[in-house]
Amino acid sequence: MTPLLKLWLGFVIIIILMHLFRVNFGPTIPAGLLPIFLGLHDYVFAISTTIFTFVIMLAAYRMLKQAKLPNGAATFRKKTDTLIISIVLCLWIGFAFGTNLEVIVVPPVFALIFESFHAEKFAWRMIPPRLAVLTITAGLAVTVHHLLPESIIWVGVINVVITSVLCKLLKAPVPVAFGVSLMPLRSINGCSCSLSTVQK
Repeated sequence: MTPLLKLWLGFVIIIILMHLFRVNFGPTIPAGLLPIFLGLHDYVFAISTTIFTFVIMLAAYRMLKQAKLPNGAATFRKKTDTLIISIVLCLWIGFAFGTNLEVIVVPPVFALIFESFHAEKFAWRMIPPRLAVLTITAGLAVTVHHLLPESIIWVGVINVVITSVLCKLLKAPVPVAFGVSLMPLRSINGCSCSLSTVQK
């Protein structure tokens, strides 16, 4: 199966599962696509993601006060909206492969698109700061990677700190920006950054 078909199939499966389990958690999308995007072939990624997610959710449950559930049924994203956005993103993936620009397929950004267009209160003024955070984060992340090409730990730490500072300065909490800031790490120590090499 080609990398393009893998991404399409993986994306569709993720969206279907999110609807079946009524999950609004945007990072579910990059969590499902990154193994394909990065060419991971073992279950370490899945196991570590499960463990850390459980630990974080347990900590949040213990530390934060539980919000009262609404009397009515919980609202969920409309199937029509999801279908339209999914088609657009699938076309974008196809365009990236058709033009040999696989690098423009960034799974964390897909999560931001879903979260933004499914937000209950969405305003156009939300776009500039989020766009600025992602753009600056991506640029600085690549710069740090070039300055410290052999240090995975330092590149990761510095990029996470930079992203945190940017989110605070621009007053735009964009969780997926942290995923974008760590994307350059995939090319460290010989890890290929091209989906065309993922042929298994």
